[in-house]
Amino acid sequence: MNYKKHLLALVCLLMMVMLTLTACGKSSSSGTTGNKITKSSVVGTYHTSHSGELLIIKTSGVYYMTQVADSKHDAGTFSGAWLLSGNKIKLKIKGKYYAGTVRSDGTIKDNNSEIWTKQ
Repeated sequence: MNYKKHLLALVCLLMMVMLTLTACGKSSSSGTTGNKITKSSVVGTYHTSHSGELLIIKTSGVYYMTQVADSKHDAGTFSGAWLLSGNKIKLKIKGKYYAGTVRSDGTIKDNNSEIWTKQ
């Protein structure tokens, strides 16, 4: 009789461990916390802490960007193609691709460590 109680307790304990491990499993969403990074999730309008800076990413694969001058880059208005590979976004500016990282919170960190926040 005592044997059956121990066996039942062991089975219950194993089930609880399995449920806990299943609930704590890793997400398969490209390193994000539940939000898979896709082209449609990146599309939108972004801004930085610099007044007047704007990045518009279109579904058509085209972007438009306005930047202000500082020690890291020149001022200007740019447009061109954009590509997404995993969580890396590339903007083609003056014939060269510049990479940034789409972060799990939906912001983009560019190659100058500037954070672009989606509006």
